[in-house]
Amino acid sequence: MLTVEEWAEIRRLHFVEKLSKRAIARRLGVHRATVTRALSSQLLPTYTTGARPTQLEPFRPRIQTLLDAYPELSGVRIREILHAEGYQGGQTILNDHLRDVRGTRHLHPVYVQTHYAPGASGQIDWATPAARNMAASSRARSSELPARASRVPRDPRNAPADGS
Repeated sequence: MLTVEEWAEIRRLHFVEKLSKRAIARRLGVHRATVTRALSSQLLPTYTTGARPTQLEPFRPRIQTLLDAYPELSGVRIREILHAEGYQGGQTILNDHLRDVRGTRHLHPVYVQTHYAPGASGQIDWATPAARNMAASSRARSSELPARASRVPRDPRNAPADGS
C-alpha cells in the first residue's frame, strides 16, 4: 500500500531529480512496478475500507435485554449466555462493548487514607542489627517505634550539617 508521502516522493525523484525508475525503486526500497504505478497515476492514492460488522452486532439487542434485567451481570456470564445462543466472538470485544454501554463503574475505593497527628500512632518493628565484635552465639535485638507522621517539619537543630 503506497502512502501519499511515498507517492509524492516517487514523483519528485522522477520529475525533479530525473532519476530512473530502477534508481527510485532501489533508493526507496519498493518494487519497480510500484514506481511505475505511482508515475502513471495523476491522482493521489486513496484507500477506503468498508466497515465490517463484528460478530457482536446481531447480539447487541440481547445484551441490552440482559443488562436491563441484570445490570451487574459479568461479561463472562453474558458471553456464556450468548455462546449458548450462537455467539462465536471473543471476550475482549464483548468487554469493550459492555464498557461503552455501562460506562465506567465507580466502585468503592480500594484503600482508606488515614491521617494521624504527630505521636498519635506508631508501629513497633523488631530488628536484629549486625553487631561487630560480638560472639557468634549472642545477638542483639532492638525494637523501634517510628512515628507515623512523616510530614512533620524537621527541627532545624537536628538537621544534618550539609543542609539536606
